[in-house]
Amino acid sequence: MNLLHFESVRDFGARGSRDQNEQGQMGTVEHVRRPTSDVGQAERFGLLFGAHREPVRRFFARRVACSHDVDDLTADVFTIAWRRLDTAPLDTDGVLPWLYVISRNVLRNWQRAEQSRRRATDGYIQQFAVPSEGHEPDCSSVIQAFRALSNRDQELLRLSVWEDLSVPEMSVVLGLPRRVVSVRLHRARKRLTKTTNRIRRAAGDA
Repeated sequence: MNLLHFESVRDFGARGSRDQNEQGQMGTVEHVRRPTSDVGQAERFGLLFGAHREPVRRFFARRVACSHDVDDLTADVFTIAWRRLDTAPLDTDGVLPWLYVISRNVLRNWQRAEQSRRRATDGYIQQFAVPSEGHEPDCSSVIQAFRALSNRDQELLRLSVWEDLSVPEMSVVLGLPRRVVSVRLHRARKRLTKTTNRIRRAAGDA
C-alpha cells in the first residue's frame, strides 16, 4: 500500500461522514472513536487517516532525511493501523499516541534494516579498493566515492560485484539491451575510480 491508496480510502470515508453530518450526527474527528459496527471499517479508517496522516508524517520527517522514505514509512504505519483497527483506542485523544507507538516500531525496524544494508555495502565495496603504491587498500575513500554515485551507478556495480552477474545476465535483470548495460557499467566504474581518486587527493591535501 502507498499513501495514494490511503487517500482513496479516506475520501470514501469522508463521503459517508458527510452524509451522517447532514443528519446532525457527530463531526469527523469524533467519528474516529465510534464503534466499528456503527461507522464501518473503511469509513472509520478514512477518518483516522485524514485526521492523523500529517502528524505521523512529521514524526518521520524529523527523523529521516529522504522524503521518499518518509512517505514509505508513513504508509507502513497506516498499513499496520488498518490491520489492527479493531485494537485502536475508541477515545479520540488516544488514537495519535497509539499511532506513534506503531511509528516508533516501524522506525526501529527500518533503522535496523538500513544498518544491515550499510554494513553489507561497506563489506562488498571493499572489492573495488585498489592498493596505492606501497600502501594498503584505502577502503574508506572507495566507500565514500560509492555513496556519492547515482542510484543507477550503484545498482550496476552491486549487480556486477556483489551478485557477480555478467553483462548478459544484468541485461535480463534490468530489462535493457546488453550494449546499453555494458556502456553504463563501464561509465559507472570510471566514475567510481575518478571520484575515489578525487577523495584521496583531497585527503592528502588536508
